[in-house]
Amino acid sequence: MGNRSLRQMLPLIGLTLAQVVGIAQVVRSASFEMIPYVKSRSASLDIVPNVKSYLGIECSPSALDFPPIQSLAIIPGYQNNHSAKISSLVQTLRQSSPKNQTNDEAIEALAKFGEPAIPQVLPLLKASDTWIRLDALKVLSRMGESAKEAIPSLISLLNDPSQEIRAGAAQTIGSMGKSAKAAVLSLIARLKDSSVSVQLNATCALGRLAESGKEAVPDLIILLKSPDANVRLGAISALGSMGDSSKEAIPSLIQLLNDKTIQIRAMAVYALGRIGPSAKESIPALIPFLNDPDKDIRLITMQAIGNIGESGQLAVPSLMSLFKDPDKDIRSIAIQAIGKIGESARSATPSLISLLKDPDKEVQSSAVETIGKMGESTKSAIPALIPLLQAPERDLQSNAEKILVSMGISSVPLLIPLLESPDVHVRSSAASVLTKIGPSSIPSIIPLLNSDDMYTQSSAVDTIGNMGESAKSAIPTLIPLLKSHHSYVRSRTSYALKRLGYKP
Repeated sequence: MGNRSLRQMLPLIGLTLAQVVGIAQVVRSASFEMIPYVKSRSASLDIVPNVKSYLGIECSPSALDFPPIQSLAIIPGYQNNHSAKISSLVQTLRQSSPKNQTNDEAIEALAKFGEPAIPQVLPLLKASDTWIRLDALKVLSRMGESAKEAIPSLISLLNDPSQEIRAGAAQTIGSMGKSAKAAVLSLIARLKDSSVSVQLNATCALGRLAESGKEAVPDLIILLKSPDANVRLGAISALGSMGDSSKEAIPSLIQLLNDKTIQIRAMAVYALGRIGPSAKESIPALIPFLNDPDKDIRLITMQAIGNIGESGQLAVPSLMSLFKDPDKDIRSIAIQAIGKIGESARSATPSLISLLKDPDKEVQSSAVETIGKMGESTKSAIPALIPLLQAPERDLQSNAEKILVSMGISSVPLLIPLLESPDVHVRSSAASVLTKIGPSSIPSIIPLLNSDDMYTQSSAVDTIGNMGESAKSAIPTLIPLLKSHHSYVRSRTSYALKRLGYKP
């Protein structure tokens, strides 16, 4: 069992990786957010089937992010007659049977009405029929934060005799996010519920409250020892969602890195990364996971180390070893992790420079961006960055230009020769960088004003002119070019002098 991959193991306890690590995304995005690499978000944790089916929401951080509900107020007839429409829909819920298609349509419609529907939906929470109450909870869940006036009623349902209702109420509170802060203590009480399903849903709801639920940290730490794997996973995820507010859980999470269950280990890695810099003591325990045979574990670990930040310096050699991984995703995320560690990872600069020639453009882009975060050692990358000014990929060009500008005068000696290029695009790229570097580059540009090539002269003139009045010290040097035998040079010089504030 220990040799199976994370994806192979998940079905054994009814989970998908989406629940183990949270929100799904494509890892090769431009930004390096603390969102683990997963490709699926389709299934949910094992909760009470009735709650799962009739609330229609899943107990995971991402699944509670409902799609936006478009208001029906824009539909003719609804704005002036919404009370009657709402009453009709509420009556549908009172009369329909479980799993009836009509229920779903009525629930969706009521959710779209938003706040105007709440006064008529709330009485459904007191219906004698459990299914009606679950449908009402689903409506409120779909409304999300806009249904926050229902929170007092939902809090009371956390003590309902029915475990399905208690679990559903917890889920619905969770859908309201931080606006449900008033429910924190009541949710904490449900962490000790006799029903595992209620425990799990209360845990997920507290996770959705993020740092607003920090009072639950001690109780969530206790749940890390729950005999139920789903509850343990939910507790770990909730602690991670609370960020630095849950730092007292760090020792317990580090212990879970040795758990026999791969899902628990993966979630613990993820949570430590979400906690951020305060989890610096976990770095030595995280490093071995960079060599895990499971790709997803490696990716989650790289992201966690990156988010812990500067203290991840100890992991730099291990991250650098992944620069040669055949998988471009691994290379790209390892590079981004180095970037998050920052200047303390500057020993990686030579290897990053070599990655500017990586066959994958996204890896190249990650390398360029990360090189710009290496402080003084970035200067050694200037020769390798110059050619990227002509890269067909705009993001590569842009990132290379930003770094060269940030290097200031150090970039100038390699940029000046480009103003003499016969290629107008090369001249333009160099001029753009020199202009942004500013007046400090003028002494190096001035010799080109005497070039025999009118295009070189014009590029030099334009570069200075584009600096505006900050370059007015160059006016005496430019004035003689007003008498150039090249009409194009005279024209460009006249325009540049105007931009410098020269008045004949």
